[in-house]
Amino acid sequence: MTGTPAPEPLFATLRSAWDRWDPPPPDLAETILVALAMEDLDAQYELLTLVNRHDHLAGTRTGAGDAGRVLIEFRSASLAVLVRVSSEGGAQRIDGWVTPATGGTVTVVQGEASTTATLDAHGRFDVPSSGRGLTRLVVSPTSDADAPESAGAEFRTTLFEI
Repeated sequence: MTGTPAPEPLFATLRSAWDRWDPPPPDLAETILVALAMEDLDAQYELLTLVNRHDHLAGTRTGAGDAGRVLIEFRSASLAVLVRVSSEGGAQRIDGWVTPATGGTVTVVQGEASTTATLDAHGRFDVPSSGRGLTRLVVSPTSDADAPESAGAEFRTTLFEI
């Protein structure tokens, strides 16, 4: 009876040859783990990024109206939203800019309540009076001949607290 050799010694010889003549890079495992972690990075990049906070400037001169202002930036592959939240007399005011400038609407959602503002020709919007609590913005751009990739692509920010 002619038998075939057991695969284990053959595989061991083959592994030994590969390790000797073409070894894997020493950082291969770490590189693969980083690549896997970055696979969903685009979705994670849309998360809230705090850009500036004016109330941490202790020891500097600021006007009375500068207290309580926060700038927050949200980004996706096709657009960016910069939001300024300011507190004046107990009321919260939200001013924002969408780039690239496009027409459309921005809806401020706070629990069951929502307020819709229109984007002007420069991508600006404002909500003069907003409540406090967890907030999300929903940007709904209209069709634009110059920027067809952003047309109709609704953008939702992550929740942030006012």
